[in-house]
Amino acid sequence: MANFQKVPNDKTTRLDAGVGRLVLMLEETAMIDLYGGGPGGEDLVVDFNDPMMGTVSEGPVKRNGPLQTYQIQGLKSGNAMLEARLFNQTPADSQGRRQLWFSMPVWASLQVSVLGAEYRQAGGTWGSLAYGSTNPRWKHVHWTNMAEAGCGPTSLSIIIDFLDRLDSPDRYVPASFPGVDPKDTMAYTSRYGRAADDKGEPSGTSGPVMIANISKYWPDYEGEKVKNVDEATDWLRAGSPLVFLCRKCTTYKYDNKGNKVEKNWGGHFMVVLGVENDEETFWITDPSLAHHKYISRQELAKTDIWHIYKKKQGA
Repeated sequence: MANFQKVPNDKTTRLDAGVGRLVLMLEETAMIDLYGGGPGGEDLVVDFNDPMMGTVSEGPVKRNGPLQTYQIQGLKSGNAMLEARLFNQTPADSQGRRQLWFSMPVWASLQVSVLGAEYRQAGGTWGSLAYGSTNPRWKHVHWTNMAEAGCGPTSLSIIIDFLDRLDSPDRYVPASFPGVDPKDTMAYTSRYGRAADDKGEPSGTSGPVMIANISKYWPDYEGEKVKNVDEATDWLRAGSPLVFLCRKCTTYKYDNKGNKVEKNWGGHFMVVLGVENDEETFWITDPSLAHHKYISRQELAKTDIWHIYKKKQGA
């Protein structure tokens, strides 16, 4: 039987084999292996069941015996199925090809979740902007900028952008659709979150304040504290990315030579996207220039984690 699986030694593709789910950020590309073929070993044709969700290479970009490697890219926030179907027809045009492809049997499938834009706090039109508080008690504070201190609003924008794209009337427009960016969330956290200490020194963004007041700017959304890593795992496997604050905890990535690179944070907001099958390795997006990709279960347990979600109708 054919099945999708991670490319051997691939340290970038986020595939949770436990639930059969691949996670992509908007416009991100990834490689995925298809093992096997049809009942007689025939080649299968791979595509999304929703063509607006993303693109798949027309054929395998690499072959190694029964393994065929495909390149995919996420173009729209949401969920779709990547399917490998037995297909030996020769339609006259692409529309006919797609109609016939849907009528053929599925031999392998994989859920693909495409999240929002992967913003960086030092990027865009916001990186050099001063990030301060509108609170008059701190009017004499010498505030830093988004590149230095904007991890909180940038992480928040990644979540709100994802939720907003899911429900937008323009949700079928590809990634060029302008969503919620860190400049938007900075305007919010400057009122609800940004703070200074008793000496008038900037002290980052308050996670509890930032999350508790979300509905004042985005009335359809609310936030809540996540109790523990088990609850976080449940939300992640249900397709909900989470904001977390890493204080004296360690994240890591791999360099071009495959070496593990670790970093200990004094205080840094990031977003956790999903979890490996072993439930010990969690995928993150880090808005800083470090661009870290992973955090262990043990280290995630040291952090504060929040879930942001759309209110139920009538609530």
